[in-house]
Amino acid sequence: MQTEVIYNPSGGQVVVRHELDNVLGFLNRYGWSVTLQETSKPLEATELARHAVNRGARVVIAAGGDGTVNEVANGVLLYLD
Repeated sequence: MQTEVIYNPSGGQVVVRHELDNVLGFLNRYGWSVTLQETSKPLEATELARHAVNRGARVVIAAGGDGTVNEVANGVLLYLD
């Protein structure tokens, strides 16, 4: 399954990057093809999500805080409009 994980390294209540290794390992063990995208500025997650869908990602995962999740959701929904 083609998947993109978009994460904000400073978002959320935990250090996201440390937890991602476990998540990516799990997905890879089950045959998922995962691309990791790191955000570095506001609203970048929205653009990354749109590009992920355009590239054919079947699943887009947001990792970070509320803002990251909101931006990724908006990027996917903008593509659907």
